[in-house]
Amino acid sequence: MEDRNDIHETRLQKERELLKKLEPANYKLEFPDSSRSLEIVTEVQSYPVKFFIHLPERYPFQSPKVSLSVSDKLTSLTEFYDDENILEHVLGESWIPVINLPSVIEKLVYYAHHSYKARGKSLLAEIFSIHWKWSIVIVILLALLVKVAMIAQPHSGYNNHPKYGDYEAQRHWMEITTNLSPDKWYKNSTENDLEYWGLDYPPLTAWHSWFFGSISSIIEPESMVLGESRGYLTSSHKLFMRISVILGDLFVYVPAIFMFFKMYYRYLSGGVKYSVIILVFLSPPLILIDNGHFQYNSIMLGFSLWAIVLVYYDYLGLSAILLALALNFKQMALYYVLPFLCIWIAKAWKRAKHQSMRFQPNIRWGIMIAEIILTLSNIAGCGIITTIILWIPWIGSVNDIFQVISRLFPFQRGIFEDKVATFWCISSIFIKYKNIFPISWLALFSALLTMIASLPFLILLFKRKPLNLSFLYALSGVSLSFFLFSYHVHEKTILIPLLPFTLLAIIDTPELFRFYVIIATFSMYPLMIKDGLRFAYFCLSIVFYIMAGDVIKTLNYFQDRKGMNLGFWYLGMLIIHLLEFIEPPQQYPYLFETLVAAYSFLGFGYIWWFTLKSHYQIKGESDPRYHLENRLRKKAKMS
Repeated sequence: MEDRNDIHETRLQKERELLKKLEPANYKLEFPDSSRSLEIVTEVQSYPVKFFIHLPERYPFQSPKVSLSVSDKLTSLTEFYDDENILEHVLGESWIPVINLPSVIEKLVYYAHHSYKARGKSLLAEIFSIHWKWSIVIVILLALLVKVAMIAQPHSGYNNHPKYGDYEAQRHWMEITTNLSPDKWYKNSTENDLEYWGLDYPPLTAWHSWFFGSISSIIEPESMVLGESRGYLTSSHKLFMRISVILGDLFVYVPAIFMFFKMYYRYLSGGVKYSVIILVFLSPPLILIDNGHFQYNSIMLGFSLWAIVLVYYDYLGLSAILLALALNFKQMALYYVLPFLCIWIAKAWKRAKHQSMRFQPNIRWGIMIAEIILTLSNIAGCGIITTIILWIPWIGSVNDIFQVISRLFPFQRGIFEDKVATFWCISSIFIKYKNIFPISWLALFSALLTMIASLPFLILLFKRKPLNLSFLYALSGVSLSFFLFSYHVHEKTILIPLLPFTLLAIIDTPELFRFYVIIATFSMYPLMIKDGLRFAYFCLSIVFYIMAGDVIKTLNYFQDRKGMNLGFWYLGMLIIHLLEFIEPPQQYPYLFETLVAAYSFLGFGYIWWFTLKSHYQIKGESDPRYHLENRLRKKAKMS
């Protein structure tokens, strides 16, 4: 034991002597009274940055402890909560004994000069940096303020007799589910006319409608009278309906967003992190659709995001449960299923490979196969059991099951309706698919084209590391492929690919994130006209554009990059908006709507290609902890 201590002391003494001989130009090195402490002082833009290094008794076999003191005039894109995080971040690897103090000091100083900047580049980041203890409260209150302001705005089908719109559909589902037994919710009858907003979402949406319908029948019974409450609308009930949407945000979507950023961007400084999160909450498409047009997409997106978070933490069975909840709330969550299947297989393989290393080589393959089967069975079982529980009223009859499924996938509605920014809608300008091919053929064509567009992302998911980053790219690319090429897509469905791309690009390529949000909003403009939400559309889009610009400036400032110039895309949208005031030719009454859809399709196609190219180019460690650090280190050219 004494010999080992002598080795430690000898190594420490040699390094101290080496440090004393150094004549650094950009930092000062001080040795306090303790022989195991060092203090490094450097200046960044004339402001002091101090590193305090303490060497433990078992150094170099135990890593040094590094703490940091920075002037209030400086700020950084990264933030650390314990000593080990700083050293691991700066070194780019875990501590090993061959690393010596001079190299540690050199990298610490380099990190300081390439990471810290003077404050004052972003109003949002400054606000959240100053009031960081209240940041979560401020973010939630600001998001709530915008959503509450939407209460007074018109909604889908406002005063549009006799069928009204999506607002009436949601109220009618509450009426049906609170007055009829579950086995009658999806069946056509004199009490439940499926031609009048028949329930066409999975059972969890029906149970959700039943829950709020039960509350509504207590606080305002007239709103839930079977057959007599069609078109029911009072200011008090409208307030109740609007609040029900906000509650879905608060209890499902908002916590999922915070949890993702806490996990995935854990080193992001508080000021920048919360300024980015507020952009996610103020994204116009989701606000306009859920809080304006009137739907509950945030619940499905929240469940999906929780499933993503759980995959990252390797809770694969729980992720299957949350994805099943998303699928049983809205069937559009199917856009996410293929990447989830692939990530489950990849993680099952990785887990099985690790477990099999404990056994003899001649039986490892058998152990691996058994472990993979066991893991995937657990995942499938969790998802299937969750679905069975939600479908209990219908699983006793095959006819009932098929009746529900026929409501969820109405192929008879055609490959598209209205003017939506998809391949089928835009190409139908030249090829009249509905007149040439039967529905079954179109369904097959759309399935094949969707798979072809999705396949590169699924292949790259297995081939590119880190796996969790590759998973986000796959979610973004596959869900956008489904939007562009699948059967019977609504303009509102763009919310599904927008979510994973937001999580992926909001730090990496913030200009493209802003463009995606703006063009997704633009693609829904004809729907906003129909709903009377023009004013909200322009207000939310302009505010978001300006706030995102402030955050983009900060991110580019910290990472020393010029950013992407996408101004010509915004100019194109502005020109098309001005064309709204020009009367179209009589033979082309929907020219404006077609231009909006076609331009949006081009924008989405550009994002699809950019996502694929970026997915192909990613490289890195398999551990997701290093994702943010590696990118920031790359920006600073630190190896």
